[in-house]
Amino acid sequence: AAFEKHVRKTAKQFVTAAVSAGAASSKSYAPIAYSTLVNSQKIDVSYKGNKVTGTVGYYVNYAKHLETGTWKPRKPPKYGNKKKGSPPANAWNPNARPGFLAYGFENQQTKAHIESLLVLFKV
Repeated sequence: AAFEKHVRKTAKQFVTAAVSAGAASSKSYAPIAYSTLVNSQKIDVSYKGNKVTGTVGYYVNYAKHLETGTWKPRKPPKYGNKKKGSPPANAWNPNARPGFLAYGFENQQTKAHIESLLVLFKV
């Protein structure tokens, strides 16, 4: 029982670290104008039977369209949208890309980081 508890704890720690690495990497490819998207990121790690599952998602509804869409990054208007009453954007990410969340896990740097976590956690 103690061994099983240790294995479950280690597995959950590994999945949490791996998911956090991918989530952090995806932020560098996310479109940022008002930082609402990146600040709404959520991570969940849970047990489903004998499996530990980690997920990354967003609380804002438009995140799915940004992840699966075919948009191209563009600079936000310097003065915002006066007609709609929106202020100028605080930031812009020229590295933004569709599929930013998936790419955050699939790029070589994140894969190497997750491989090092495998060694660290002895999984």
